[in-house]
Amino acid sequence: MFSRALCLVSRSLASRLPSRGGDSDPDAYAESPFNTLDPNSATTRALALPEILERIGSHLDRSNLVNSLFVSHHFYESLLPVLWFSIQLRIAHPSFPRILEQLEKNLSLIRDLTIEDISKGAERRDDSDNDDDEDTDEDEGGREARGAAFRGYLHRIRSIEILARNDLSLLQCLTLNCGFPTNSASTSVHILNSCLDKFSGLKHLDIGLLSNTRDRLYIHQILDTYPLLESLRVAWSAQSPLLTEDQGPLKQERQQHPTKRLSLRRLHLNGLQWPEQEFLHLVQRSPHLEELTIQGPSKARWDWTVSTVERFAEFCPHIFRLHIDPGYGSDFEDKLLARLLETLSGLRSLHVPRCDLGPRTFKVLKDRIGQMEELNIAFTRKPGVDGSKLVQLMTRARNLRYLDASGVSLDPWLFYVTQQPETHPLSEQDAQEDISECSRLGPQVSTSITSWACRKLEVISIGFATLHVNNRQCHAIYANLSHLPNLRRIHILPNHFPINFESGLRQLASLRQLVHFDAHGTEKAISEDVIKWMGTTWPKLQVLRLYIDGKEKRALALVKSWLRDVGRDDVRVEAD
Repeated sequence: MFSRALCLVSRSLASRLPSRGGDSDPDAYAESPFNTLDPNSATTRALALPEILERIGSHLDRSNLVNSLFVSHHFYESLLPVLWFSIQLRIAHPSFPRILEQLEKNLSLIRDLTIEDISKGAERRDDSDNDDDEDTDEDEGGREARGAAFRGYLHRIRSIEILARNDLSLLQCLTLNCGFPTNSASTSVHILNSCLDKFSGLKHLDIGLLSNTRDRLYIHQILDTYPLLESLRVAWSAQSPLLTEDQGPLKQERQQHPTKRLSLRRLHLNGLQWPEQEFLHLVQRSPHLEELTIQGPSKARWDWTVSTVERFAEFCPHIFRLHIDPGYGSDFEDKLLARLLETLSGLRSLHVPRCDLGPRTFKVLKDRIGQMEELNIAFTRKPGVDGSKLVQLMTRARNLRYLDASGVSLDPWLFYVTQQPETHPLSEQDAQEDISECSRLGPQVSTSITSWACRKLEVISIGFATLHVNNRQCHAIYANLSHLPNLRRIHILPNHFPINFESGLRQLASLRQLVHFDAHGTEKAISEDVIKWMGTTWPKLQVLRLYIDGKEKRALALVKSWLRDVGRDDVRVEAD
C-alpha cells in the first residue's frame, strides 16, 4: 500500500525529470510495486530525491510513516525529519519516559512542539477529624493517585531539563497546554523560564492556562523576548493558582510597558478582559496585526468607547479577521460593533457571537456583507439577528464561505420566498397551507422573490422554526440548500426537522462536496433507505450526526451496518 502511494503521488513530479535510457513514457511504471520498478525509470529516480520523499511523507499518517523508515537507509534519512517535524508530548501518558529517550536524540529536527500536562496532583487531606484512621483506611486508589502525581512531577522536571540543555533555535511553533496540578507551579511558565534563550526562531506560541488578570505584563515580556513571533495565543484560567513574581517568563521586576514595534500578525486572548488603556498599548505595538481574537470572561464589563475603536483602527489598518466574544452575561455595545465595521475597511471575517447586535450594527453589516467571507452571529442579543434579517444578509453575501447563525430561528416561509420561481405553480391546497404562515409573519415577509447570493458557502450552521412545518416548506428549504454546491458542512439545529424523501431530501444530491451532515432533533429514526442514500450519494461524507431515539447503542450499530452495506464503513456515525 505504501509503495503504491509513493508511485501515485510521485507521478506528476517524475514526469518533470529528464529520462534516462530513452523512456518514452515516464509514468509507465507508476502502477508497479516499488520493489519491481526499473532503477532507471523516472519514478524510481524521483523517489531517490529526499525532497520528493519528504513531500510524500507529509501526506502519510504516523503509523505508515514509521513503517516506511524501514524500507531502506535512504528512506530512513529522508523521512526521519518528517516524522519528527511535529510532535505532541503528553506528560501524563504511560509511555512518556520511553518517548523522552528518543526526544533528546531528535530534538533538533522538531519544528512544531506541543506539550500537554493535564495530570492531577494528589489532593490535600484534612486529618483534623480523623486521627489515625486515615492511615489505616487508605485505599489502593488513593495510593495510585499519589503515585501518578509524583511520576507526573518527575516527567515534568525531566522534560524541562531536556529542553533547557539543547539548542531549540530552529523550533518555529510551540504549544504549551499545561495544567496546574495541586501544589505545583505552572509547567508553561517553568518551560519559558528555563528555556529563555533557546526559542530564538519561534514564530508561533500558544500558551494555555496562565493565571489571572494581573499577569497581563507577561504578554509584553513574551513579545519582547521573541522578536520573530508572528502568532500568539494566550488563554487564562480562573481556577489556576496565582503566579508569583519570580515565576514570570523573564524573572524581571515590574516595569513600564516597552514601546518596541512588533512583527505580530495574529493575536488571540482568551478568558481575559482587556481594559481600554491596556488594549490600546498592546495594539499600538503591533502595526502589522491582521487577526485579533478577544474572548472575555462571563459577566465582564467593557470600558471601551467609540474612541477606543477608532484608535485601534488607526494603529492596525491591516485587520481582516476580527473575533470578539464578550462571554455570557457580558456587554459589548451595539455602537462599538457598528464603529468597528465602519472603520476597518479590509474586514473579511467577523465573529461576534453573544454581542449586542442592534439596528445600527445591522445596517452597517448589511452594507458590508458583500465583502465578508466568514460571519458568526450566533446568539446575538438586543435585538440581535432574526430570520428576516438573516434573509436580507444572505441575499447580498456573494463571497460568504462560512456562516454560523446558531440561535437564529429561520421560518420556512421566509426560506421559501427567497427561492427562485418554480415551474410548478402552487396548488390550491398548498396555497391554503401557506396563508396562515404569511398572515402570522405579517409585514416581515417580502412579497418579492429573491435568491440567496452565497453560492460560495462551504459551512452553514442554521436553525429552522419547524414546529408547524409542512412538506412543501421542507422542499423549499432543501431546494435552497441544493443551490450551494460548495457546501462541506451542514448543521441544522432546532427540533423535529424531517430527514426523509417526502420532505425533499433528494434535492441535496447535488452536494457532492459534503463532508459533515449534522441534523439535531430529527422527527424520528432515519430509515434504512435514507442512510444508504446518504452513503452512496455523498462520496466525501465523513461524519453523520443524527438524532436517534433513546441514544441506543443498538440503533447506532444498525446505522453503521447500513452504511457498511453500501461500502461506507469509513463514515463516523454520532448520536445527538
